[in-house]
Amino acid sequence: MSDIRIRRSHTKPLDEARKAAEKLAKQLRKDFDLDYVWEGYVLRIERSVVDGELHAMTRDVLLAASLGSLLAILTSPN
Repeated sequence: MSDIRIRRSHTKPLDEARKAAEKLAKQLRKDFDLDYVWEGYVLRIERSVVDGELHAMTRDVLLAASLGSLLAILTSPN
């Protein structure tokens, strides 16, 4: 598996950051058939090829995901 970690700063209030993440999650569900669920301010995403979490925090957003073996092969630099 390959792991992805992306952290981005933002200046939005926490509730607005969560709303932006919700909008993104809905688009991902539509485009890639991903399932997601909120646990507080943590968005958990799941599909056979990816598992991950998006943490909406006061000053930044952190995406941590693990790609399944098929996607890991496609994203490998070798």
